[in-house]
This record gives sequence, structure tokens and C-alpha cells, in this order.
Amino acid sequence: MKKSLFLLILSIILSCTAEKKTRNNLIDYIPNNVSAVLMTSDLQLFINDTKNNDFINAISGDLLPQDLEEKLGSLKHIHPKTQAFVGVSEIGTKNFEYTIITREHENIIKLDSTKNDSIKTISYEGTNISSTSIDEQPIYYATLNNNVFIGSSSQLIIENAIRNEGTQTLDTEFLKLYDISQGNSQAHIFINHTKGSHLISHLFRKDIFNDIKHFGDWTSFDATLNQSEVVFNGITVSSDSLSNTLNAIKNTKPISSSMPKIIPIENDYFSASTFSDYKQFNSNATPTYKSKRTDSLFNSVTEVATIGINNSKIVILNSVDSNDLFQNLQKYIDEKTTFREKNIYSLTSTSLINDYFHPLVKGFEATYAAEIDNFIAFGGSIKILENLISNYQNNAVIENDPAFKDLKSNLADASSLLWVGNLNKLNDSELIYSEDFKKQISKAQIKGYKYCALQFIAETDYAHFNAILKKKSTKAAVNMISQVYSTKLNAPVLTNPQFVINHRSKQKEVIVQDEQNNLYLISADGNVLWKKELDGKIQGSVDQVDLYRNGRLQLAFVTTHSFYIIDRNGNDVSPYPLHFNNPVTQPLAIFDYDGNKKYRFPIVQGNIITMYNREGKKVNGFVFNKTTSNISDLPKHFRFGKKDYLVFKEENGTLHILHRTGKPRIKVKEKIDFSSNNIFDYENSFSTTTKGGDLLQITQDGKIRRESLALSDGNLIDATSKTLVTLSENELTIKGKKVELDYGLYTAPKIFYIYDKIYVSVTDTQANKVYLFDSNAKLFPNFPIYGTSAIDLNDINNDRKIEITVKGEDDSILVYRIN
Repeated sequence: MKKSLFLLILSIILSCTAEKKTRNNLIDYIPNNVSAVLMTSDLQLFINDTKNNDFINAISGDLLPQDLEEKLGSLKHIHPKTQAFVGVSEIGTKNFEYTIITREHENIIKLDSTKNDSIKTISYEGTNISSTSIDEQPIYYATLNNNVFIGSSSQLIIENAIRNEGTQTLDTEFLKLYDISQGNSQAHIFINHTKGSHLISHLFRKDIFNDIKHFGDWTSFDATLNQSEVVFNGITVSSDSLSNTLNAIKNTKPISSSMPKIIPIENDYFSASTFSDYKQFNSNATPTYKSKRTDSLFNSVTEVATIGINNSKIVILNSVDSNDLFQNLQKYIDEKTTFREKNIYSLTSTSLINDYFHPLVKGFEATYAAEIDNFIAFGGSIKILENLISNYQNNAVIENDPAFKDLKSNLADASSLLWVGNLNKLNDSELIYSEDFKKQISKAQIKGYKYCALQFIAETDYAHFNAILKKKSTKAAVNMISQVYSTKLNAPVLTNPQFVINHRSKQKEVIVQDEQNNLYLISADGNVLWKKELDGKIQGSVDQVDLYRNGRLQLAFVTTHSFYIIDRNGNDVSPYPLHFNNPVTQPLAIFDYDGNKKYRFPIVQGNIITMYNREGKKVNGFVFNKTTSNISDLPKHFRFGKKDYLVFKEENGTLHILHRTGKPRIKVKEKIDFSSNNIFDYENSFSTTTKGGDLLQITQDGKIRRESLALSDGNLIDATSKTLVTLSENELTIKGKKVELDYGLYTAPKIFYIYDKIYVSVTDTQANKVYLFDSNAKLFPNFPIYGTSAIDLNDINNDRKIEITVKGEDDSILVYRIN
């Protein structure tokens, strides 16, 4: 949980910087001294999203005060069914407590059965407060009026909520942001700049901490997390306090920045502010700084940027008339030197830039200035300006960095304030982080991330807020296997991950179940879209149907006691699920005889098959009686010419080949010593193998053909109409071509056909190796790769590059891309 609530703080790390309407009364229970608030429609899904973000995983652990992280851990046991608010408050000096507010429902707190006896109850002003200990951390909770559940790590917070119920006075700016943001996203975060900054004061230098604290009053934003990306979009507000940085850019019109043309690619960070009218910026200044700006020295300036590089700072100005600006600066210029045909001047006033650009520039001593085309740069040494000139002339500037271009494409073109940090460089810089935090973050394994960005776009009395942290895109080498994402589940993986179609985007997503019987749908970028608890393990695979014949696909499968059909949002489709007293003993088969989506679903229970239609009703026209022994695999439907065949085996060796109605179509007189393999349509025959290793084929006139393949007793096969693949011990045969594998424990071979190409896969679950072969039994380059289950293979984003999904570690699934 420490990872998931870290998101409440992450935006501040990146920043470095009413009237009450009718509303959900849950917010009336938020403590009025709250530092940060998470509003979410699915708390546990939000926790899972943060758990699966690479960056948060890499640097979480020591970011929040340790005692708060331990307290937040109990939130994983609270499972709201509706909207919830999670607030963090400072109770005393540097003592932080959390509060969760949601609607009460049965089993909202999920405890181990052994914990139930440890729940204690006390009465406070007529209301019962329950308490227990989770992972050695206390949690207190109560149900108040209007069915409001409130829980906290602090008994005092619960008592205050009971005593002050309905009378709390929330911050006016917070209420404004809430009224704008409510219901717009799955996860929305509110941060109080003054109180919230205390949560992470130990991470930054004192001057940076003060910048965060005084930037504004509140920032609120939607939070979107993917496997390799964090995106925030929201609003920052400020009261009329002149000390707040946000007020300095009020009523200034943002313009597109030219600073990337001169900022060195090897910078630690930079902040760039734009304004179409310096006079308006000056009018926003505090009286102290207005008194210092007694002339029109910088009226032509449209941009100011501060660059951190090699533990030093550079300030750069861009002007609509650089010649006029330079002439105005003459009274502050002393000696001149030249470097690569660019003039560098010493200055007589080191506070010049501070005085005219505060609060956008703070604590900066301008000793030298340099003319660089339309820009004028200020620095504390000649050397740092020479370095700036060298990079500029060599085009070693951030504008030419593909990683920065990729990041910038996700931001608005025009900014009032843009802050960009180079994550690879900030770890070594002395300008941002505290020494203690630098030691901590240096241990983190942050791979693939280079830049984070935070952007403000000023309006009259607020600013739009955007922030992004994104893995840099790289062009993979031909024939290389790249990992697209790795997603962790809340428990060990139970079923083989498989691809399913998103009927909206036409991309592929991953469906998988964990050992707690939770079913997950995972997007093409590794983000968990939803999680749904089932009543047991899924048998076989998950199939997709278009139940309403409108192009919208549903997921269909069976567990031991239920037949589920759910929509892409994880909701049950009426009248499903169907529940059975007797166990379902085979995976779900789906028959669509004429391709018109009038589905038939045969449900196997021991030796009985019951046929259901798409309305979930029994098909009375299916007349098959029960078998003598149990049915040993799922029924299959074949069509040869214009004839339909329903085929399945019995444990006693009987093979049934039926009409649609369930009446016998082909009588197979002898009993067969079947292997564990299913029946396949191979060479227009009903084909499988025997335990003795023979290929067995039944023709459409009922004749039986045997061909000795000399396969082992436990042979495994897969087949299409023209391709047969067999695995006998460690010998794989594809269309008659043999390849010897290392000895191991292999999954059944699986044939994939995509873009007119055959792929054949097996996985050695003992050595955790995934093999992929072509139709000539040739291993693809850079295989085997790591994996612990059978795979699924498809093109997930329709770019004609092939992806593989497979189980990774016990609790993770992987997606690879074949370039």
C-alpha cells in the first residue's frame, strides 16, 4: 500500500515548484486539516495500478515517513464497493494519520478468520467505534449517519468525526476543486501545498521545499497510471496571497517556448516561464520587488528559464527585441571576453535577475552574461556559459533529444510554467534532493525513464496543470525480443494468461485469474482495467461471444459450479451466471453452427451434457442421453462440407459423433485407447492419438485409420486441417520435421496462425523457457525466452508485430514483442 498512496506525493516531487453545491456528503467527513486526499471509485484497483507502475515500484519504500507507510498498509484490507476518499492529516508535529470515508456494506473490511476475535468495540457519544490490529497497525472504524463508513489509523480522528458530524468546515479552495472534479475519473487527487508539502519535506533541500509550500493553495488532478507512464491532469488554485508563486503568472498569456533550442541536453532540470506581456507579470509582483523594478529594462522579455546543470544554475532570457534588451543592459556591463565568436560580459549587479524575475527566479547570483543569438544567458562563471555556447553550437540541445520530443508530445504547446527534470541526472545533483534522499534513490533501479515534466497554463484565477512521467521510447533492433510490460497480480497466477479482443479499440488485452479466484482484465499497456472475484477456478480458456449480435464482445467461461458471461467492464450479463449443484467437469465449448451468433453452450457434468442457448435456457431439441462413463474432454463442433458433427470422448474409450440434435451421426463401433489429447480436424478426419503413440483418424464414413508415429505414452499434440504437431518426451515434430529439445517438463504444443504464418510454441516449465518455432521446425531468433506457462500469441495493437503473453514469476504476467 505504501506504493499506491505514494501517488499522493508524486505530483509534488515532479513539481519543484464557495458556496457549497449539492454533492455527495461523504466529503463532509474529511478532516478539515487534511494534507492530501485521494478520491477513487475503486480503491483496490487503484492500489493495484500503482503496484504495477515501474517507476513507483522502483523508488517507493522510503518516500513517506516510515510510520505512515506502515499505517497505510492496512488499506489493502478495506474493500469499498462505491466511491471512497482517503485523506492524510498531520496530527502533531510530523505525525501523519490516514482517514478513509466511504459507504458501509457487509464485509467492507476483509480480515483473516483468526482476526475476528480481536475486534474490540467502545462507545463514544452514543456511537460504537470498533478497533483491531492489522499487520501490527491499529485501525479504528465506525458507521455514522447516512450509512457512512469512516476508518482511520487514529482513534482521535474517529472521535472528532462523531463529535463534529455535519459541522466540519472544509477549505473553500478545496470545495471549488471538488465541485469541478467529482465523478470525472477513477482516481482523483487533491494536495494542499502547505500541509501536503510537510509529507515530503525530508526529500528536498530547504529552498525547494519552500517553493513547493508557497507555489499555491491546492492542486487537484486526475491520475492515470500505466505500466510505464504516470499522467496527471488537473487544476491549481491560489488565494489572493501575493507570496504564492502561482499569482506571479496570473493573467499572463502563455506562449510556445523557444528554450529547448538552447537548453543543453545534459541538464539536470530546467524551468521555463513564458508571458506575452512582461508588464502584466510585473504588476503581479509583491510591493518589495515592484519597488526594485523602476524602469522598462526587461519589458521586451517573453521567456525566462532556469537551468540546473552540474550543480550550477544558468538563467536564460528570450526577448522579442534582443538588441534593445542588450542595449538596456549596458549600464550593468563591465568587461567583455569572447568565446567562439560569442561575447561574454561581467556584470556589476549580481542580484539583477533575482530582482526583476522573482519568484520565478530565486537565490541566483548573475556574475556574467552572454549573447547567444536571440537569447541572453546569465551564469555564475565564464566556464558555465562557455559550456552552454559549446552545446548550442554543436546542436547538443534538448530539442534534438528523442526522449524529450516524446515527452513533449504529451504536453500542451504553450505553457505559463514548464518544469522538466532529467531523472538520470537529478540523483547526482545537489540542487534538488536532500542528501539523505539522494542516498536512498541511488539504490533504486530506474530503467527506461529519462524525463519527468510538470506544466502550468495560467488562466484568470487558476492554472491548468499537467504532469507526465514516461518511459522513453526506443527503436528495438530487428529480430530482438523486447518486454512490453510485466504486471503483478495481488496473488499468484492461477490460469494461463490469454489475449482477448477489445471490441472498442480492436486491440488485444490480457485476461488472467489469480489463486484467490480474482479475474483480471489488463490493457495493452499493462494497466489493470478491472478485477472481479469468481466462485472458483476457470476451467480451460476464456472465450468471447457477441451475445446481442451488435459487435460488442463478452467473456464466457465456466468454473466448477457456474457458467459466466461478463461484459468488458467486468459486469455479469443477465441471466448469467448460471449456477449448478453438480460440478461442471469440462471447459466451456461454444457452438455457432451457421456463423449467425445463435450460440449453443454444451455444459458437461460427469456423464451428462446439457445444451443451453444464448438466453441461458436449456435447448429441448437436443436429445442426447447421458453416457455410460464420464465424458473425458470438452465437446467439439466440426463442419465438413455442409454437415455438422458434435464430437466427444468417454473415459471407457467410446467416441460419440452426433448431429446437432444430439442423435448419432457416425457410429464408431470399437472402443479406443485414447491418449489425453482432444479430437482435431486434421486432413478432413476426426483425428487424435492413442496411448500407444499411433495417429488415429476416423473418416466421415466411420472407418478407422491408424498410423504408427512411435510416440510416447504421454504424447501431446495440436493440429489444424493441414498441420500436425506432436511432442513425445523431448522430441518435437512439426509437419514431419523433427527437433530435439532439452529434457524437461513441457506444455502441450500450440499452433498459432497469424498473417499467413505458422508459429508453434512449447514451454519447458522446469527450466522456465518458452520456445517458438516456424512451420519448418526452425527456432525463431533469440528464443528461448523466460516464461513459466503455455503462451498466447497475437498482434495486440495491430502494427503487424507479434506479441506473446505468458506467466512470469508466481504473481506476474509478461508481454513480449517480437520485432
